[in-house]
Parts: sequence; structure tokens; C-alpha cells
Amino acid sequence: MDKETGKAIWDMARQQENYVIQAFGLAVTGLGALFFAHGLILNAHLRIVISMTGLVASLFLWVHGYGALRDRNEAFKMLRQESETRPLMLAHDKITKWRSKNLFYFPVTRLVIYFAGVLASRGS
Repeated sequence: MDKETGKAIWDMARQQENYVIQAFGLAVTGLGALFFAHGLILNAHLRIVISMTGLVASLFLWVHGYGALRDRNEAFKMLRQESETRPLMLAHDKITKWRSKNLFYFPVTRLVIYFAGVLASRGS
């Protein structure tokens, strides 16, 4: 693998990770608005529609986030196997290993799952 290909794969992997973070931020805002609307609506049928919309939106977000992070992980796996990019990936792993040992850090994918669970348990 040449340097340009390695850089392109690295950039794509980082963009996938950024996509998940940005989508999660947008979803928190949008689903927060749905919670607000859910609390204001008195009609039970509309409340169910709003609840289902929030649940489906959170599931879509989770599926897209899962796919994007899976793509990122496959790109990182490919970069780890190449001799030219192995030092970069070793440095990346060393820099980010604190995340697996920190009690207060939660990956975005886990936060999305928690958020979907909160939505699902909200009820009507």
C-alpha cells in the first residue's frame, strides 16, 4: 500500500467516526424536541406516533452508527496489517488506550444504545 492510499484510508476512517459523533449530537437535539412535544400533546394517539417516531429515529441512528464504526474498524484493521502504516496505528493505539481503562469515558455507540433504551422505556 502506498502512502496516498494509506492516507486516504486513514481519512475515511476518521470521517466515519466524526459522522457518528455529529449524527448523535443532531439526534439528541431532535429527539429532545420530540420529548418536549410528547409532553405537550394530550391526544393519546399522537403521543404514540411521537413515541414511535423517536424510537425509530434512535434505531436508525444506532444502525447507521454501527455501520460507520464497523467501516472504521475494518479500515484500521487494514492499516494495522500494512508495514508502512503500522507505526501510525501503534501510535494511535497507544494514544487512545486510556479510553478502555477510564471509568468515566463512554464510546458514542454505547451512548446511542443507552439513549435508545431511554426512549423505548419512555412509553406514552
